[in-house]
Amino acid sequence: MKKASLSVVDSLLFFVVIVWALNFTVIKLALQEIPPFAFNALRFIGCTIFFSIYYHFFVGDYGFMKKHFWRLLFLAIIGNTILQILFIKGVDLTSAGNASLMYATVPIFVALLSFSLKYERVYYLTWIGIIISFFGIILILSNSEESIGFSRSSLTGDILILITAFCWSAFTVFAKPLIDKTSVIKVVAVTFIFGSVFLVPVGIPDFITMDWSAISWSAWGLLFFSFFFANVIGYLGWFFAVSRVGNVQTAIFQNMVPVLAVIIAAILLHEHITARQVLGGIGIIGGVTITRVSLYLYKNNKIGNNNT
Repeated sequence: MKKASLSVVDSLLFFVVIVWALNFTVIKLALQEIPPFAFNALRFIGCTIFFSIYYHFFVGDYGFMKKHFWRLLFLAIIGNTILQILFIKGVDLTSAGNASLMYATVPIFVALLSFSLKYERVYYLTWIGIIISFFGIILILSNSEESIGFSRSSLTGDILILITAFCWSAFTVFAKPLIDKTSVIKVVAVTFIFGSVFLVPVGIPDFITMDWSAISWSAWGLLFFSFFFANVIGYLGWFFAVSRVGNVQTAIFQNMVPVLAVIIAAILLHEHITARQVLGGIGIIGGVTITRVSLYLYKNNKIGNNNT
């Protein structure tokens, strides 16, 4: 595993989860003017244009696409096409609270996949951090306006978001070996380009029926934020961290999103933060910290080197 300062990686991941926490509100506002599948298609058109230009002028390794075509295509389909379609549809069919809880399974899925495929060790202390963080999310969501509530009406949406979480986890885990052999920018750029081939056509019906003239400049600005910061910068930052500290140590940061979402809502929307949400936030941050500390302790032989 490549050496890198944990403080640098943690700072980068913290920036990424701030962007992703903001992105939930950004998408919600943008969808008031842009249909969901059109929004997704436009985001990926923007990503494809950006990565195509960058790849051609600064990378130019087209042999990489040919050599790893089928693996890249697989990653593109699960990590971009299927994930984005199911996520948008799932959010539409369930509550934000349920969606957040389903997505909080990402670190669990990543740890299970990484361990079962023997991609990396998952230590007992790491599992403790993941579980504490997961229960912290339950505390936050159980006392929010978008509380958890499972019912037959939300079941389809809940399942779709759970599948989305698994797709993101699989994308994270399966991309790492290829990233280790090549580079973050190559894998992220090509999977975005390949994924767009399948995702953009899904938005064509919305392109035909939507009123383009009714889209405000603010909606276009929200679309730009979502495509450039949440997708381009977010994916690059996420997989840079994966390449440096591993799948599980990166995935645990996914659970910081609800904490930041609550803080953002308090600052921008003046929403009240309850004691239960504070306790949940402490649990999430504590779980992330335990997981992070476990990496340092095991790497420096401070505690026993047992793993699951």
